[in-house]
Amino acid sequence: MEDRPGFAVAAIRAAVLDGSVYRGLTEAPEHMLRALGVVLLVALAFGFGVRNTLPVSDEGPWLLAVLIPASTTVIGWIVWSYTAFGIGVLLGAQASTRLIQRGIGIAHAPGVMLAFTGVPIALGLPEIVSFIYLFVTMGWMLLAAIVAVREIQGEGWVKAIIPTAVGWLVGQFALRIVIFRLLTDQGA
Repeated sequence: MEDRPGFAVAAIRAAVLDGSVYRGLTEAPEHMLRALGVVLLVALAFGFGVRNTLPVSDEGPWLLAVLIPASTTVIGWIVWSYTAFGIGVLLGAQASTRLIQRGIGIAHAPGVMLAFTGVPIALGLPEIVSFIYLFVTMGWMLLAAIVAVREIQGEGWVKAIIPTAVGWLVGQFALRIVIFRLLTDQGA
Protein backbone atom coordinates (compact mmCIF):
# COMPACT_ATOMS: atom_id res chain seq x y z
CA MET A 1 0.00 0.00 0.00
CA GLU A 2 1.33 3.40 -1.03
CA ASP A 3 2.03 5.93 1.72
CA ARG A 4 -0.23 8.91 0.92
CA PRO A 5 -0.78 11.92 3.12
CA GLY A 6 -4.21 12.36 4.68
CA PHE A 7 -6.60 15.14 3.74
CA ALA A 8 -5.32 17.70 6.26
CA VAL A 9 -1.64 16.90 5.68
CA ALA A 10 -2.06 17.19 1.90
CA ALA A 11 -3.84 20.55 2.30
CA ILE A 12 -1.14 21.92 4.61
CA ARG A 13 1.64 20.72 2.29
CA ALA A 14 -0.13 22.36 -0.65
CA ALA A 15 -0.48 25.60 1.31
CA VAL A 16 3.26 25.71 2.04
CA LEU A 17 3.92 25.13 -1.69
CA ASP A 18 5.35 21.61 -1.25
CA GLY A 19 5.21 20.23 -4.77
CA SER A 20 5.82 16.66 -3.68
CA VAL A 21 2.21 16.40 -2.46
CA TYR A 22 1.06 16.28 -6.10
CA ARG A 23 3.43 13.54 -7.25
CA GLY A 24 1.23 10.80 -5.82
CA LEU A 25 -1.97 12.00 -7.49
CA THR A 26 -3.61 9.41 -9.68
CA GLU A 27 -6.92 8.89 -11.43
CA ALA A 28 -8.18 7.18 -8.25
CA PRO A 29 -11.58 8.47 -7.05
CA GLU A 30 -10.30 9.19 -3.54
CA HIS A 31 -7.96 11.84 -4.95
CA MET A 32 -10.90 13.63 -6.57
CA LEU A 33 -12.79 13.42 -3.28
CA ARG A 34 -9.81 14.90 -1.45
CA ALA A 35 -9.60 17.76 -3.98
CA LEU A 36 -13.35 18.33 -3.81
CA GLY A 37 -13.16 18.33 -0.01
CA VAL A 38 -10.52 21.06 -0.05
CA VAL A 39 -12.53 23.12 -2.56
CA LEU A 40 -15.75 22.74 -0.54
CA LEU A 41 -13.97 23.77 2.66
CA VAL A 42 -12.55 26.83 0.91
CA ALA A 43 -15.95 27.55 -0.66
CA LEU A 44 -17.61 27.64 2.75
CA ALA A 45 -14.76 29.73 4.17
CA PHE A 46 -15.17 32.22 1.34
CA GLY A 47 -18.95 32.24 1.71
CA PHE A 48 -18.81 32.97 5.42
CA GLY A 49 -15.93 35.42 4.92
CA VAL A 50 -17.79 37.64 2.50
CA ARG A 51 -21.28 37.12 3.91
CA ASN A 52 -21.34 40.46 5.69
CA THR A 53 -19.88 42.33 2.74
CA LEU A 54 -22.68 41.44 0.30
CA PRO A 55 -25.68 43.70 -0.38
CA VAL A 56 -28.18 41.47 1.42
CA SER A 57 -30.58 43.13 3.83
CA ASP A 58 -30.84 42.05 7.45
CA GLU A 59 -34.16 40.41 6.64
CA GLY A 60 -32.60 38.67 3.59
CA PRO A 61 -31.62 35.04 3.58
CA TRP A 62 -28.16 34.85 5.16
CA LEU A 63 -27.75 31.33 3.84
CA LEU A 64 -28.05 32.66 0.30
CA ALA A 65 -25.33 35.18 1.12
CA VAL A 66 -23.06 32.23 2.01
CA LEU A 67 -24.07 29.79 -0.72
CA ILE A 68 -23.74 32.11 -3.70
CA PRO A 69 -20.08 33.02 -3.03
CA ALA A 70 -19.41 29.39 -2.08
CA SER A 71 -20.88 28.15 -5.34
CA THR A 72 -18.68 30.56 -7.30
CA THR A 73 -15.67 28.89 -5.69
CA VAL A 74 -16.73 25.43 -6.82
CA ILE A 75 -17.68 26.59 -10.32
CA GLY A 76 -14.48 28.65 -10.46
CA TRP A 77 -12.42 25.55 -9.66
CA ILE A 78 -13.99 23.69 -12.56
CA VAL A 79 -13.53 26.60 -14.98
CA TRP A 80 -9.98 27.19 -13.75
CA SER A 81 -9.06 23.52 -14.14
CA TYR A 82 -10.46 23.13 -17.63
CA THR A 83 -8.98 26.43 -18.82
CA ALA A 84 -5.55 25.47 -17.45
CA PHE A 85 -5.87 22.02 -19.03
CA GLY A 86 -6.87 23.42 -22.43
CA ILE A 87 -4.07 25.97 -22.55
CA GLY A 88 -1.63 23.36 -21.25
CA VAL A 89 -2.55 21.04 -24.13
CA LEU A 90 -1.91 23.89 -26.58
CA LEU A 91 1.54 24.26 -24.99
CA GLY A 92 2.23 20.53 -25.35
CA ALA A 93 1.40 19.28 -21.85
CA GLN A 94 0.33 15.65 -21.46
CA ALA A 95 -1.46 15.64 -18.08
CA SER A 96 -5.10 14.56 -17.99
CA THR A 97 -8.00 16.85 -17.18
CA ARG A 98 -8.68 14.89 -14.01
CA LEU A 99 -5.14 15.22 -12.69
CA ILE A 100 -5.12 18.96 -13.35
CA GLN A 101 -8.49 19.28 -11.64
CA ARG A 102 -7.30 17.28 -8.63
CA GLY A 103 -4.08 19.28 -8.35
CA ILE A 104 -5.77 22.67 -8.60
CA GLY A 105 -8.41 21.47 -6.13
CA ILE A 106 -5.82 20.57 -3.51
CA ALA A 107 -3.98 23.81 -4.30
CA HIS A 108 -7.07 25.70 -3.08
CA ALA A 109 -5.88 24.96 0.49
CA PRO A 110 -4.59 28.49 1.25
CA GLY A 111 -8.14 29.65 0.53
CA VAL A 112 -9.32 28.63 3.99
CA MET A 113 -7.95 32.03 4.97
CA LEU A 114 -10.83 33.55 2.97
CA ALA A 115 -12.98 32.95 6.04
CA PHE A 116 -11.44 36.14 7.45
CA THR A 117 -12.16 38.35 4.42
CA GLY A 118 -14.90 40.31 6.18
CA VAL A 119 -12.94 40.85 9.42
CA PRO A 120 -11.36 44.19 8.39
CA ILE A 121 -14.82 45.58 7.54
CA ALA A 122 -16.24 44.30 10.84
CA LEU A 123 -13.38 46.08 12.62
CA GLY A 124 -14.31 49.33 10.89
CA LEU A 125 -11.31 49.37 8.55
CA PRO A 126 -11.66 50.64 4.98
CA GLU A 127 -13.01 48.11 2.46
CA ILE A 128 -9.72 48.25 0.57
CA VAL A 129 -8.11 46.30 3.42
CA SER A 130 -10.52 43.41 2.83
CA PHE A 131 -9.88 43.62 -0.89
CA ILE A 132 -6.11 43.49 -0.39
CA TYR A 133 -6.49 40.54 1.99
CA LEU A 134 -8.71 38.76 -0.56
CA PHE A 135 -6.25 39.42 -3.38
CA VAL A 136 -3.23 38.22 -1.37
CA THR A 137 -5.04 35.02 -0.39
CA MET A 138 -6.16 34.41 -3.97
CA GLY A 139 -2.57 35.02 -5.11
CA TRP A 140 -1.36 32.43 -2.62
CA MET A 141 -3.86 29.96 -4.12
CA LEU A 142 -2.49 30.81 -7.58
CA LEU A 143 1.08 30.09 -6.47
CA ALA A 144 0.01 26.75 -4.99
CA ALA A 145 -1.79 25.88 -8.23
CA ILE A 146 1.25 26.78 -10.34
CA VAL A 147 3.31 24.41 -8.22
CA ALA A 148 0.61 21.75 -8.65
CA VAL A 149 0.42 22.10 -12.43
CA ARG A 150 4.21 22.10 -12.75
CA GLU A 151 4.50 18.90 -10.73
CA ILE A 152 1.60 17.17 -12.50
CA GLN A 153 2.73 18.09 -16.00
CA GLY A 154 6.41 17.54 -15.34
CA GLU A 155 7.13 20.63 -17.45
CA GLY A 156 9.01 23.86 -16.78
CA TRP A 157 7.75 26.86 -14.88
CA VAL A 158 6.64 28.83 -17.95
CA LYS A 159 4.45 25.95 -19.17
CA ALA A 160 2.89 25.86 -15.71
CA ILE A 161 2.52 29.60 -15.11
CA ILE A 162 0.80 30.52 -18.38
CA PRO A 163 -2.14 28.06 -18.31
CA THR A 164 -2.58 28.27 -14.56
CA ALA A 165 -2.56 32.07 -14.44
CA VAL A 166 -4.97 32.43 -17.36
CA GLY A 167 -7.27 29.80 -15.83
CA TRP A 168 -7.05 31.61 -12.48
CA LEU A 169 -8.05 34.92 -14.03
CA VAL A 170 -11.00 33.35 -15.83
CA GLY A 171 -12.17 30.98 -13.10
CA GLN A 172 -11.51 33.00 -10.00
CA PHE A 173 -12.05 36.61 -10.99
CA ALA A 174 -14.16 36.85 -14.13
CA LEU A 175 -16.75 34.42 -12.79
CA ARG A 176 -16.94 36.10 -9.38
CA ILE A 177 -17.19 39.55 -10.92
CA VAL A 178 -20.13 38.43 -13.06
CA ILE A 179 -21.92 36.73 -10.16
CA PHE A 180 -21.30 39.54 -7.68
CA ARG A 181 -22.46 42.06 -10.29
CA LEU A 182 -25.70 40.08 -10.60
CA LEU A 183 -26.06 40.10 -6.80
CA THR A 184 -25.38 43.82 -6.60
CA ASP A 185 -27.87 44.62 -9.34
CA GLN A 186 -30.56 42.56 -7.59
CA GLY A 187 -29.71 43.92 -4.15
CA ALA A 188 -29.88 47.55 -5.29
